[in-house]
Amino acid sequence: MNDGIWTEAYRRGDHAIQVYSSDIERLRSVYDILDWIDDDELLIYLVDDAGLDSLSNGESHMIGRIREGIVQGRLRLMRATQFYLKGDAFCSESAITGWVKLLKEIQDEGYKTLVVVGDVSWSANHSGLFSEVLKYEATLTMGGLPIGFTALCQYDSRLFSQTEIDYIESVHELQLKDGNLKRNFWLVSQRHY
Repeated sequence: MNDGIWTEAYRRGDHAIQVYSSDIERLRSVYDILDWIDDDELLIYLVDDAGLDSLSNGESHMIGRIREGIVQGRLRLMRATQFYLKGDAFCSESAITGWVKLLKEIQDEGYKTLVVVGDVSWSANHSGLFSEVLKYEATLTMGGLPIGFTALCQYDSRLFSQTEIDYIESVHELQLKDGNLKRNFWLVSQRHY
């Protein structure tokens, strides 16, 4: 059962961030959201390596539940860099257009809304793209997510400097930290639902 209390404060249409420091922490959020979504919602995890085989047996229930979600079709994995990058270029307008297209596709399949966990840690490995990704995140926060869309953006703390993490956190209204969803009160997102 879901032991992620933070999802009680997570609402449809929210755009949150999680700066994680381990694969267990990263996957725990996916597990929590998988139990949080309704039957008419689809969870897509954008990640280049889910790392489901690399974790210890102590996390077998969580990994088993994630695998079950994949088999049931409630969770789909997509490669993050294939979605976000065209060649080696990142374009925020293309990413937002991609979200709208993906949302329409899953609604045509009968789902009502889309919940995305997107690991954006790839941006640490692409010189010059970090500032573009930061603008994209700010655009999503200030303009609001597309109707029917909820997002959790993930960043691996081991790949970014503290200054970069501070910037990343500053452009999100909500932050998942230490198992709690915290609000950054200096930002108020426009909601489109």
